[in-house]
Amino acid sequence: MTLNLFKHGMVATLLILATTPRGRAQSSLSFPPQANCIYDLSAVTQAFTNTLAQNSIANGSLLILKDGQKLHELYSGTFNPNTLRLIASASKWLSAVIIMSLVDDGIMNLDDPVSRYFPAQYPGQKGTMTIRQMFSHTSGLPGDETSDALTRDDITLQQAAQIIATNNLIAAPGTVFCYGGLSMQLAGACAEVASGQSWSNLFYLRLKQPLGLTATTYGNTPNPRIAGGISSTLYEYATVLQMLLQHGLWGTNRVLSSNAVYVMQQDQTAGAFIQCSPYSKYGFGNTRYGIGEWREELRPDGSAYQIGSGGAFGFAPWIDLDRNVTGVFMVVNQMENVFPGVQQIKAAVRAAVDNTPCNHPPYLQIQPAGGNTNFVTLHGARGRSYSLENSGDLASWTNLFDLPGTNGLWEILLTTTNLPRLFLRAKVLP
Repeated sequence: MTLNLFKHGMVATLLILATTPRGRAQSSLSFPPQANCIYDLSAVTQAFTNTLAQNSIANGSLLILKDGQKLHELYSGTFNPNTLRLIASASKWLSAVIIMSLVDDGIMNLDDPVSRYFPAQYPGQKGTMTIRQMFSHTSGLPGDETSDALTRDDITLQQAAQIIATNNLIAAPGTVFCYGGLSMQLAGACAEVASGQSWSNLFYLRLKQPLGLTATTYGNTPNPRIAGGISSTLYEYATVLQMLLQHGLWGTNRVLSSNAVYVMQQDQTAGAFIQCSPYSKYGFGNTRYGIGEWREELRPDGSAYQIGSGGAFGFAPWIDLDRNVTGVFMVVNQMENVFPGVQQIKAAVRAAVDNTPCNHPPYLQIQPAGGNTNFVTLHGARGRSYSLENSGDLASWTNLFDLPGTNGLWEILLTTTNLPRLFLRAKVLP
């Protein structure tokens, strides 16, 4: 089936993606300037400036993207787009991408117990911990950040798994949420066993190479700290966020399935009691967790529209799904000091986007969904409604359905038809 996209009155932006498996990056790490709307970002600038001033921080940076375009970019002191800094717990989001890519390929399953990979070392109840629980902090392992399994560079990840096995569980797997690095370190060791490759090779083949990341690194160690050991730059981390916002696609590379991205965003804590969480000291102790990411802001139905994975040393990335926005804030300071300022920056970005009339024309994008289906994503203006129509000959058009104005982004599952050609167009409704 050939899919051709038209918008009302003229040919729309055509984005037919012929995706390829993971391979060399198809896009350079640069982002075009915002072209669709003019936003008042003075409050964002003020919030950034205030956050640095109130904490006596000389060096900092902020990058905000909307629709893959640069909405705002700020630098202070010596920081620039290529400044490389330890991102601490923001590593969890990138490590989760690697785990989910293995799940996509059938090499692992989120519900695999650790006993499948280390049967002798993890017997009994301890052996029932699953990969899902390990990457959502509900495994029952303690939140110890000083363990030799995390801090030693003279051991392998497999040896780290042996050390972790000596810990007693603080609760039955799945019953308690306790934020920490041990469970993800163990999951990384399981990934090595499942794939037959080192974590370093998995990191390169499944994240660095397809996204074109040249600086992002765990460092030269046989025991990479899965939950907190990555150093990255503003632009490289933003590239990962854009891939996630684009349902797992970067250029023509399918890094993750759209379902994998969806699963990462869902609440994976299953109602577990929150025993230890960094969000408790921020005043948001009920914040829940997906796979490698926090569910920061929720819609009325409980689904997350803002997700993030902040690090202890002042690195704060986030995605706003409703506004098609990604952001990265970077300083070197304790997160508990800058957290209020980061919250103000995020709120200022939301307000700037929401308060700017933006009537740019819609465009449609086709994404392979596997089998005999495709996803058609309609990007439009927030608050505007659209009608999706199809035609086999461009002479007569049939209304498929109307899309009510909400967040400006709709994902539609399109089933293959017997027509030799199928044309689609989106019309703005009055």
